[in-house]
Amino acid sequence: MKLKMTRIRSLPVEAGKEMYNSYCAACHGENGKGYGPAWPVLSKGAPDLTVLTLHNQGRFPKYKVTTALSQFGESHQLGTRAEMPDWYKAFVSLDRTCPFRAGVRARSISNYVETLQVR
Repeated sequence: MKLKMTRIRSLPVEAGKEMYNSYCAACHGENGKGYGPAWPVLSKGAPDLTVLTLHNQGRFPKYKVTTALSQFGESHQLGTRAEMPDWYKAFVSLDRTCPFRAGVRARSISNYVETLQVR
C-alpha cells in the first residue's frame, strides 16, 4: 500500500467536522482513534486524538492542536509525526487572497477534535 498525495478540496472555514473527515480521517480515523485507512503505511501510526484531554491534566490542549495545524515548523517541535502534512501551506493554498483563513480552518478543526475527547 502507498499513500497517494492529492489536492485538498475547499470546504467552509467553519466546517470543522467536514474538514476533519476530509483532511484528517485518512490517518486519524473518523473517530479520531488513529486507525484511518492510511495508518498501516505510516511509520509510527497516527496518534489517538481522543485522549488528548486525558494526557493534558483534564484540559483539551487547544493551542497545541491548532498550532500543529497552522504552524508546520512548530508542530514538529511539539511532537507531531514527521509524516504529518504541512496543513498551513495546504490551507493557505485554498484562499491565497486571505491567508488569515488558514488559522480559522485550524481552529475549526481543533474545535471539532475537542468534541472527540473521551470523558
